[in-house]
Amino acid sequence: MTTAQSYRINKGVADQIHELDDNVITCRDLRHAYAKEGHYRRVKVTGGVRGATYVERDRVCMRCPVKMRELYRVHSGWLERIRSYPVYPTKGYLLKNVPKGTNVIGMVRFEAFRRAMEEME
Repeated sequence: MTTAQSYRINKGVADQIHELDDNVITCRDLRHAYAKEGHYRRVKVTGGVRGATYVERDRVCMRCPVKMRELYRVHSGWLERIRSYPVYPTKGYLLKNVPKGTNVIGMVRFEAFRRAMEEME
């Protein structure tokens, strides 16, 4: 079995991808274009180092509604990034009922290609 054959295409997932906004398709295909949003803000962390200071900030995608939240521990003269994670909107981004093994990124890229071909006609 070739690599291309090992991935499944799912009609329900393809339909959901087809309904996504152009900017969401672009971000899923090319990755997000994050910009800083606001300043660092102090946060309380349960389970962190006792007495340590923690801050977080958000970076927002300039094309779609996804944010990247970053958590840092403040040291003397530097910040230690503890973790970062995406904050997804409740509608219009995440796909539902995606079976294991579905080649979502390949399907997203095909949708981006299909739309580009439509524009050329």
